[in-house]
Amino acid sequence: MKRSLKFLPIRFGAIALSVLIFSQSALADSCYYAYKAKRDNPLQLHYGVIQVRGECDPASARSEVSERLQLRGWSLLVLLERVNEAELKQYKETAGEFYLRY
Repeated sequence: MKRSLKFLPIRFGAIALSVLIFSQSALADSCYYAYKAKRDNPLQLHYGVIQVRGECDPASARSEVSERLQLRGWSLLVLLERVNEAELKQYKETAGEFYLRY
């Protein structure tokens, strides 16, 4: 019995850490933003919806979205609005091929 009690705090700590990691990733999964981007030579514009993996505040999201788009040759013009999960499907038709693409 003492052996089980001795390891209980370690097991509890591991469980608590797992719950914390899972809950934070679940929160990050629910952060989406609508945006507009461009590419030069020739000029191309697109409207899209993107999932933000990091912090969901506008400044952090703008930075993350800008970096991810730049990796694919696009420049972020404007981060339009945060999209909640209940409204997400409504944006699919408008964003077309850029719906959750990046």
